[in-house]
Parts: sequence; C-alpha cells; structure tokens
Amino acid sequence: MAFFIACVIAYYTYAIANARSSTPEILKLAESKIAVPIPASDLTQGRLKLLLKVQDENFFEHGGTDFTSGRITTITQGLVKFLYFDDFKPGLAKIEQSLLASFALDPLASKEKQLFLFLSLAYMGHYEGQEIRGFGQASQIYFGKEFPNISDDEYLSLLVMLAAPNGYNIKLEPQINAEKVSELKRSLNI
Repeated sequence: MAFFIACVIAYYTYAIANARSSTPEILKLAESKIAVPIPASDLTQGRLKLLLKVQDENFFEHGGTDFTSGRITTITQGLVKFLYFDDFKPGLAKIEQSLLASFALDPLASKEKQLFLFLSLAYMGHYEGQEIRGFGQASQIYFGKEFPNISDDEYLSLLVMLAAPNGYNIKLEPQINAEKVSELKRSLNI
C-alpha cells in the first residue's frame, strides 16, 4: 500500500511540474485559438457579478479550487480541463484537474487572464455542425450581435448554457433555455 501511495504522489508531483513548465506555451496556444476575444472590459460589473454568481462565486478569492461553495468546478478548473487535457474523463482526472488548477494555472495566470480565457473560450455548444467557443462567438452565432450589444436576457441565455451547452442551446432548445433563464432570474431575484 505504501508503494502505491508513493507512486500516486510521484505521478501527481510529475504532472504538476510538467504543467507548470508547459503553462506559458499552453496559454499562448489557447490565445491563438480564440475566434472572438472578449476582454473583461467588455463585461459590465453587473454582468460580471452574474457570471460569478452562476459559475464561480469565490473566483477572485480562491487559489484555483473552492471547496466551500458547493460547486464542483471553478472557472480555473474548467480552464484546466480544456487547456491541459486532450480527453478529460471524470474520476481520478478530477484530482489532477484540481491540483493543476491550484498549483499550475492559478499561480501562473492572473485572474484577469483566466477570466479573459474563460469568456473567450468557454464551450457554448454546437450549431449547424460548428463548435461555438466563447461568449463573443456565441453572441454572433446565436443572436447576430457583437457581445457588448446583446441584451441582458440574451446574456442570461448564454449563462444558462454554461451548465449544458447543447441541452440548453438557445437555437436548438429555445423552450428549455427560456425555462432555465426564468429559473435563474427567480433564484437570483432578477
């Protein structure tokens, strides 16, 4: 048993060290994949508060993981899943995801950089055979508008899609999306 534990510790130590040394290159590659960049300045304070309320309430306070909020995945962990894994499978990979969020991505990328990457690369479903990445591309595809020009209700439609991008897709499942927006408004007293 001690040998097994030592092997697990060695594996995760190696994974963290490898991720830390690769992070600058990973971040450059991620930025090169952005179709429509969304700087945090395009997000009003009200919309930022809504995003954090829905996705990661303690984002600016935690170090990559947050075991106090009851949420399974932080914004940082979501980025790790996309940036560091080719084929993420829940289970043991969740441990590695949490470790990389805390010891590789969060210490090496500012919260502003993480927010920029999340806004620009979050998976927002598929539409007409095209994978949609980021709020900017989603705004253009789903609403025919640039991100700063979408309405508050359109923004809420995108927010609810984060939980199930294809299941709550505004174009493919408009009724379900509308129901989820109504639930969100009720839960946040909007």
